[in-house]
Amino acid sequence: MLTLMRQRWFLRPLAGFLLAGLIVCSSALAAGYIPAEGCYLGAYIQLDEASGGDLDEFERITGVEHASYFRYVGYGSPFPFRWVREMHSRGIMPHIAWEPNDGLDPVRDDDYLRGWMEAAARTEGPIFLRYASEMNGTWHAYSGDPEEYIEKWKLVTRIARQL
Repeated sequence: MLTLMRQRWFLRPLAGFLLAGLIVCSSALAAGYIPAEGCYLGAYIQLDEASGGDLDEFERITGVEHASYFRYVGYGSPFPFRWVREMHSRGIMPHIAWEPNDGLDPVRDDDYLRGWMEAAARTEGPIFLRYASEMNGTWHAYSGDPEEYIEKWKLVTRIARQL
């Protein structure tokens, strides 16, 4: 089992918000990857001008080792296997925003969805997965149909938990 997470960088007041909208498998909870109180300090640095998106430079600038890093992945794109493995090797929880930017129609039980989830399982470590967030706004192609969104959420969650 991986010894994971930079435990010293918790933020206590936001605990309830961190897990909102994330698919978190019960095995991650049981393995102790979810803090009993508080939440992990994380960052999105892909577009950070000061660090150029370099994790080591970002932590040098901020003076803080973050427990989690975040990246966007469009639905239909490959699973970011190398990035996730790098995060795990550094003791960092990867956080992926997986967005069906072409709408919900392409989200189905098919080779792509199962292959993506199988790749995630092969990393052998925990991942925060934020699927199709901000679905209540009008700025995403996957917003506007709550029933379909719920159906697709359940599908993605079911496949994730099977693997």
